Amino acid sequence: AARRCVLYRLTREARRIPRPALDDWETGWMARGLGVELAVRGFPGVFSVGRLDPGTALLLSSLEGASPAGAVLDWGCGCGVVGAALMTSWHRARVTLADSNALAVESARRTLKANGLDERAVVAADVFEGADGERGRTGLGPWDLIVSNPPFHDGEETDTGATESLIREAPGRLAAGGRLRIVANRFLRYAPLLRRAFGDYAVVAENASYRVYEAVKPGRLARRVR
Repeated sequence: AARRCVLYRLTREARRIPRPALDDWETGWMARGLGVELAVRGFPGVFSVGRLDPGTALLLSSLEGASPAGAVLDWGCGCGVVGAALMTSWHRARVTLADSNALAVESARRTLKANGLDERAVVAADVFEGADGERGRTGLGPWDLIVSNPPFHDGEETDTGATESLIREAPGRLAAGGRLRIVANRFLRYAPLLRRAFGDYAVVAENASYRVYEAVKPGRLARRVR
C-alpha cells in the first residue's frame, strides 16, 4: 500500500463461503428532527451512518415551524432522516425521497418502514432523472420545495458536480415561487451558482461550520410551503 493505492492479492479457497445477507450489514440508531424521534436504518458507505450529521441537523432546525403543502423533494436523501422527519411532521405535504446510490435508496426505504411511513416514497434518481413524472400514489414535480444536504465527495476528493447540476437544473423543476433549500460546508462556493441560477439567494441559518441557503424561483406559489 502506498499513496492511496492498495494492491490486493486474493486466493480462491476450495470450500464454499456463505454469501452474506444484506440484513447482516444493517445498522440502526435514533435521531431527532422537527420535534420527532426517528428510527434510522443504514448500511456501510451511506453518508452519516450511525449518527445525525450536524449539517443535516442545521437543515432540519431551519425548517422548524413550517407548515407546508404541495410537492416536496428530499434530494440525495441518504439514510432518509430528512424525508422521514418531513413525512412525519408535514401532513399536508407530498414528500418524495431520491438518491442515486442503491444502498442509500434501500436505507431510506427501511427508515421509512421503521417509522410506519410509506417506503414507496423513495425513488432512485440521478439528479432529477427518475424523480420527475407521475408515480401512482404521488404526482412528482413540479416541486414546491426541494431540500438537500447534497454530497460533495467522490472517495476522498472534493467533487461538487452533482450539487452543481442540482442548482443549475432546479429552476426548471420547481413550480413558480418554489424554493430550493440546501445546507453546505461554509468553504463550498455555492453562492455564485445560486445567484446565476436563481438571480438571488438568502442564508437562512448558519453556524461555524455550515450555511443553509435558500433560493426562490420567481413567480407566485400556488401552494403554501412556508
